[in-house]
Amino acid sequence: MFDYIKKSSNDINKIMPKKLFNNILIIFKDDFLIDLDINKIIKIIKKKIPEHFFSYIDEILIGQFDILKERKIEALYFENTIYISNEQSSEDDFAEDIIHEIAHSLEQNLKDQIYGDLSIINEFKYKRDLLKVKLKSNRFNVPKEYSDIFFSKEVDTFFYEEVGYGRIVTLCGNLFINPYGATSIEEYWATGFEEYYINNNKLLAQISPALYSKIEELIEEFEK
Repeated sequence: MFDYIKKSSNDINKIMPKKLFNNILIIFKDDFLIDLDINKIIKIIKKKIPEHFFSYIDEILIGQFDILKERKIEALYFENTIYISNEQSSEDDFAEDIIHEIAHSLEQNLKDQIYGDLSIINEFKYKRDLLKVKLKSNRFNVPKEYSDIFFSKEVDTFFYEEVGYGRIVTLCGNLFINPYGATSIEEYWATGFEEYYINNNKLLAQISPALYSKIEELIEEFEK
C-alpha cells in the first residue's frame, strides 16, 4: 500500500530544509503552492504541543504524494515520518495537520496504553451505534464493515461520499467533536487529540469524556 510513498520520497528536492526541536527534519519534496512561512509554522507547533509528543517522529516531508491524493487527505503518518501536502491554506492549517498526525503516531505506538482499558473503544462504539440508528432511519445503506471500529476503506468512503460529514453533524449534533471522527477509532482519537491542543477548551470533556481523560492521562505519563 505504501510502496509509492517510499518511491516518491526518493525524489525529494531539499528546498529550505529546517529542523523542529533541533532533531526533526522538515524536508520539502515540493515547495508550498502559496506563500507560507515555515518558520512561523514551526513557532505555532512549538507553542501548541509539547516536544515529548514528537518521540515517534524523525522527519516531516512536504509535497505531493499519491497516497494523500488517493485517500483525499492532507497528511499521513507512516514509519516515523509525517507526509503532508504542500497545498495548505494557512500556517495554522498546516500546524493543525501536524498535530493530527502526532496523534496518529502516538496511537500507532501506544495502542495498549490508549485502548487497553477499553474506555475509548466503548465510548466510540456507543456513539457509532447511535449514529447507525440515525443513518438507517434516513434510508442510508450502512455497509457490513460498519461494525469494524478500525479503519475500513469501505466505511471511510461511505461517510465521505454517501453521507457527507455535514450530514453527520445534522443527524447527531455534538455526538462527535469532529464528524470525521466517526469514520474509525483512529480518527476518533486523532480528532479529539487535535481539538484538545488546538482549542484547549472543555468541550471535548463534555462530548467525549473517556477520550479527554485518556489524553490527560497520557500527558501526565509523558511529563513524569
